[in-house]
Amino acid sequence: MRIEKVLNNNVVITLTETNEEMVVMGRGIAFQHKVGDTIEVEKIEKNVCARRKRRY
Repeated sequence: MRIEKVLNNNVVITLTETNEEMVVMGRGIAFQHKVGDTIEVEKIEKNVCARRKRRY
């Protein structure tokens, strides 16, 4: 997963392999990381994936 936005040291917004945004949480997951860096999967404690509703 690639970092799209760093919210704080413990929360980042990433893009998955299918280009869906996901909020990823973990202790110190973004410490000394920047946008474009990859995240170690072992550090992920929680993730939230938003689903878009279709408008008709």
